[in-house]
Amino acid sequence: MELLHSLIVKGHIVTGSASLLLFWLPVFSRKGGPLHAKAGRWFTFAMTFTAISGVVASLLVLSFPYEVNGHLLERFSSAERFERVMHGQSMFLLMLSLLSWHNIRHANAVLQCKQSRAPLRNLRYLSVPMALIVAGALGLQQAIEGNFMLGKIFAPIALFNGFNTLWYVFRKQTSAKAWLAEHISAVTGSGVAAYTAFFAFGGRTLLAGFPELQLASWIIPSAIGVPLSWWAIYRFTKRRRPQLAMNH
Repeated sequence: MELLHSLIVKGHIVTGSASLLLFWLPVFSRKGGPLHAKAGRWFTFAMTFTAISGVVASLLVLSFPYEVNGHLLERFSSAERFERVMHGQSMFLLMLSLLSWHNIRHANAVLQCKQSRAPLRNLRYLSVPMALIVAGALGLQQAIEGNFMLGKIFAPIALFNGFNTLWYVFRKQTSAKAWLAEHISAVTGSGVAAYTAFFAFGGRTLLAGFPELQLASWIIPSAIGVPLSWWAIYRFTKRRRPQLAMNH
């Protein structure tokens, strides 16, 4: 089990690192151009593998903490402390991985369903945002009980993303460019989740001994990504008065 988890994590790190770099190619390339489309496909592939491998790795630790990370037990004062930390870290990574997976999946789905949202109204597609809502609710409860600041920030974000997708899929009317706003916000959200996961798990070793910088590094992706998403949505969808379209 430990070997399987190690292989999954290594693949997760490789594609996750690639995702951090590939994220910026579609952002700065000409929208609709060949580089934008090609870079978007590369980012989608890397981000999807990263997110799904993160989900699997998290579930392995949650299900088999001793079989996967038993070699770390001696670092903790008690088995109870070990289980609590493993559960907390894995739940947070699971939530971020589901958030990344949902966002990159939703970003591509809305591109394919510009004219009608009907193909999105099925359990197969909606299972991921619903799983995200469950993970967000559990993550928020855990964050409140453990006074985990990062969880208090990202659990509501996960809940918002899940419910917002359900609202987009089932509402009666959308603006003509609602799909574009969904695409931009979902791509940005996946990038924010990827960078946050990097700083929260991988990058923290680079900032060991500097807790203030660690906290700042966790928040910076959202501080940059959210305004960037709002700006892009305004630039590409709000300059002209949107027309309502019936997307049943």
